[in-house]
Amino acid sequence: MEHQLTREPLRIDVVIIKKKKDVVIDKNIAAIFKRQNLVEYKSPEDSLSVADFHQVMAYAHLYCTPPESGKINDLTVTFICTREPREVKAHLRDVYHYTLTEKWPGITIIEGDGRSVDPMPMQIIERKKLPATEDLWLANLDRDVSFESVRAVLDEALKIPKEAPMRAYMYMLVKANEQRVKEVLKMSDAAIFDDIFKETGAAARWEAKGEAMGKAKGKVESAFEVARIMKADNEPVSKILRYTGLTEQQIAVL
Repeated sequence: MEHQLTREPLRIDVVIIKKKKDVVIDKNIAAIFKRQNLVEYKSPEDSLSVADFHQVMAYAHLYCTPPESGKINDLTVTFICTREPREVKAHLRDVYHYTLTEKWPGITIIEGDGRSVDPMPMQIIERKKLPATEDLWLANLDRDVSFESVRAVLDEALKIPKEAPMRAYMYMLVKANEQRVKEVLKMSDAAIFDDIFKETGAAARWEAKGEAMGKAKGKVESAFEVARIMKADNEPVSKILRYTGLTEQQIAVL
């Protein structure tokens, strides 16, 4: 009896980073990288589950199935999440008997039980634990990023050549921290990001909000002007309140 495992053809939906053989990466988050590296990235709203772990491991083995994709000992797996995946860590220890070592802040290396050598290095990266001074880009790819952190990211982004592939990163940063980015931009020259702000819809929202605030300010100023004239004509306060919508305290200081 056949049992269909999926409704659609299988597609690998993890990021695959290929590294040139002679390149040495001196970076904590990529210390385990080999020739080909599968990266499972979880958004700030999502969490890493045991099911995710099994799915990514299945992807890893499927990826190595065609001969041209490479060998499994040329592959690494990285899980990136915001919150600590306690259930996953417990599963790896209790079921697979893996040893988990936090080699650097926020970076947990997953190794075998000592009886065999793992052909596929693995790691879990928890963004909130990463030191922003060393892992600026990844540590700040989150919601509720501080003013100082957004400013640091934009300052560094402005130093990078315009043709660099920054679009996807900046898109995510703006979508997750729109108001904070706007606050920082008041103090920065970041016209280089204009297209990205338009793509996210942020520019349109900022313009609409500014226009609405301008209209509201105009209405308030007009009300004060009407109140001044009525007060000069000795109109009763009750009438001025009714016509302008101002408070007694606002009228009293005119």
